[in-house]
Amino acid sequence: MEFKTIDGKTLSISDFKGKIIVLQAMASWCPSCKLQAQQLKSIANREDVVILSFDVQPERSKQEDLKKFKEENAKGFDNWYFSFSKEFIGLYGIRSLDSTVIIDKNFNIIYRDDRITTGEELNKITSKIS
Repeated sequence: MEFKTIDGKTLSISDFKGKIIVLQAMASWCPSCKLQAQQLKSIANREDVVILSFDVQPERSKQEDLKKFKEENAKGFDNWYFSFSKEFIGLYGIRSLDSTVIIDKNFNIIYRDDRITTGEELNKITSKIS
C-alpha cells in the first residue's frame, strides 16, 4: 500500500521492512483518537518501531486539521507518519476509529484491536517481536 504523508512524502508499507509497524485508524476531530495517540507515545521513541496514523475520514478533515493533530499529539517523533486513507480500512479489516494493527518485521499482522490500546499493552506486544 502506497500513501502520501501530510509532509509530502510518498511511502509504502514495504519501505519499513525490518521494523515493527503500528497502524492507527483515526480522525483528526476524534477525541478518543487523541487518547490513543498519547498511548502510542510509549513506543514512539523505539528505533525498531514506525507508527502510521491514517485519518480514515478525509471527508470530515482537512490537511491543516491533520497537521494540527500531529503537532499536538506526535511532535518530535521522526518515525511517526500521518496520512489520509480510506483504502487502509479494507486492507487491514478496520472496523472503527481507534483501531490499532501491529505488523511484525516480516509483514505479518500479529495484533488487531478496535478500541484504545494502552501503552502498557503496546509495549508488551512489541517487546515480544525480535
